[in-house]
Amino acid sequence: MVNGNAKGKRGERELVSFLREQGFTARRTQQYCGSSGDAADVVSADFPNVHFEVKRTEKLNLHAAVERACLEANGRLPIVCHKKNRKDWLAVMPLSQLIQILSESTYYYTPPDDGSI
Repeated sequence: MVNGNAKGKRGERELVSFLREQGFTARRTQQYCGSSGDAADVVSADFPNVHFEVKRTEKLNLHAAVERACLEANGRLPIVCHKKNRKDWLAVMPLSQLIQILSESTYYYTPPDDGSI
C-alpha cells in the first residue's frame, strides 16, 4: 500500500502543477488538514465549489471513483481527475452536472490541431 499512497501523493502534486501551469491556484489538502473523510484531494481558491478527487492509476474503477467523489463533495461539484502514465489528464463528473454547466455556458468546442484528445 505504500507504493499506492506514494502514487496518490504524486498524482495530487502533478494535478496541482497542472492547474498552476494553467494560471490557477491549487494545493494538496492532506498536507494541510490530514485525511478528513470529506476533504478533496486538491483544492483551488479559483474553484471553491469543486471537489477534486485525484486518481493516478493505470486501471480505474470509474463508477466507484465518481461515487466516492459525490459522497464526499458536500454540495460541491464532484470531479474525478484521472491520469495514466504517458497520457493526458481526464476529468470525469456526473453527466447531469455537465449538462447543467454546458447549458449555462457560451463555450464552443474547438478540436486541437495535433489530433490529441
